Amino acid sequence: MKIKTLLGMYDSNTHLCIIGKQVVIIDSGAPLSDVIAAVGKNRVVAVLVTHEHFDHLTNCVAYALHFKVPVYGTREVLDNLKYYREQLPSAEEAGVYYPIVGFNNAVTFNVIADEQAIDLAGIKVQPYICQGHSAGSLVYQIGDALFTGDLLFARGVGNVFMTNGKGYLLASLARVKELKYTMAYHGHGVASNYQDQQKNIQVWLKWLAR
Repeated sequence: MKIKTLLGMYDSNTHLCIIGKQVVIIDSGAPLSDVIAAVGKNRVVAVLVTHEHFDHLTNCVAYALHFKVPVYGTREVLDNLKYYREQLPSAEEAGVYYPIVGFNNAVTFNVIADEQAIDLAGIKVQPYICQGHSAGSLVYQIGDALFTGDLLFARGVGNVFMTNGKGYLLASLARVKELKYTMAYHGHGVASNYQDQQKNIQVWLKWLAR
C-alpha cells in the first residue's frame, strides 16, 4: 500500500491510498487536476469523506463525476452537500472561499453506519464514527493505515464544533486509542506513527478529563 498526500484548500489533506493499481481517495480539498495527475494510470474505486466541513468535502462531487465512482460519508456530509447546492448554486456565487459545486444527483452517495465494513473492489475499509470535531466525523482504517480527518493531528486534536462536544471527543479518543495501525494520516499536517499517536491521545484524554 502506498499513500500520496495532496494539499487542498485551507491546508487540508487529500490522501490517495493506492493498493496495486486501485486507488481510494480520502477527503477532497485538493484540486481535481492535482488528483488526476497523482492517480495517473491507476483506477479510482471510491471517494471517502471524513466529515462535513467544506475544506474536506469541497471537490468530492467533481472527483466522483470525473472518475465515475461513488462517494461515502456520514449523513451530515450528504446534508451539507445538499445545503451547498441549494444555497450556492454556482462556484462563481460561492466565491473564492467557498468553491463548492454541491451535490449532483448523478453521483451515488452511500451513507455509512458505524463499523459498517466496506469492500471497494477488494480493498477493505473499516469506518468508525468518532464525533467531537463535528457531528458527522469518522475515521477510516485501510490495512495498517488510519485516516483520522480532523479528529486527530500529529500533535493535538481538532477543535470541537458540537454541543457537549468535549464528551463526544473524549469517547472518540478513547475508541481510537484501542485501534491497531502503523501510521495515522490526518486532515491537516503531517502523518504520525502509532507510538507517537498513542502518546498524543493519552495527553489529550488527561487534559480533557480535568
